[in-house]
Amino acid sequence: MNKRKIIGAYVRDIRKEHNLTQEELAEMVSYQMDLKNGGNPQTISRVENATINYGIDTLIAIAEALDVSLKDLIPESL
Repeated sequence: MNKRKIIGAYVRDIRKEHNLTQEELAEMVSYQMDLKNGGNPQTISRVENATINYGIDTLIAIAEALDVSLKDLIPESL
């Protein structure tokens, strides 16, 4: 499996454990990244499904929004 797909699956699982929708997580991520136009749920979907090339800043913002460490989003096997 592609590494981004594995990370995306971790993001999805942790988001669901927190009972958050993609829309809610997108809003939280946009706050973490100090974006003025609000969150984009399609971005979260694309991260979870590995259909977008995202940067480390996005992954850090997702981890912060989910209140987990960055290493919680990246399995040791990677």
